[in-house]
Amino acid sequence: MVSGKRLSSIARDEVRKANLRRAYFDCRYGQLHVRTAFPGGGGFDERTTLVILHDAGGSSRDLLAWVRELGEDRSVYAPDFPGHGESDGTTAVAGEAPPVLGAANAAGTEAGLDSAAAAVFDFCMDLRLRSIHLLAVGAGVEVARRVAAAREGLVARLVEAKPGESTAAVRARLDGPA
Repeated sequence: MVSGKRLSSIARDEVRKANLRRAYFDCRYGQLHVRTAFPGGGGFDERTTLVILHDAGGSSRDLLAWVRELGEDRSVYAPDFPGHGESDGTTAVAGEAPPVLGAANAAGTEAGLDSAAAAVFDFCMDLRLRSIHLLAVGAGVEVARRVAAAREGLVARLVEAKPGESTAAVRARLDGPA
């Protein structure tokens, strides 16, 4: 028999809160650090998985408010690009000049964008994600475009955002008409 017991307002709030985690995933450049959030309350979420991409010189830490709040109703992943945040740099495996976004070096900006896109693509393939939404800030937008070009149909929606933009505004664009 199913209990007719109702959840108190505090219990309902706990169910809505996102479960936040940090993890490392292998990619062609070594360890990719990723912040994750998924809906509380157990079970599977049925929303399209969201991957959030930071700006050059930043990290997933800059996106924590979005990760937390958007993770209340969908799975959210925010990777640190190679050489950013807590991810290994490209030299960890490749032994070459690190193509870090926004940094002037021998590898150049294009190589930095390519390495970031390759790491994000590897991550999506390792998780066997069939379709994702991408939310990107600054240089992350160009990384998102390269991820979308890597496999047709992977990116169902790409949303560009500004740093510090409200979660409500971002959510409206993610959930609104295409």
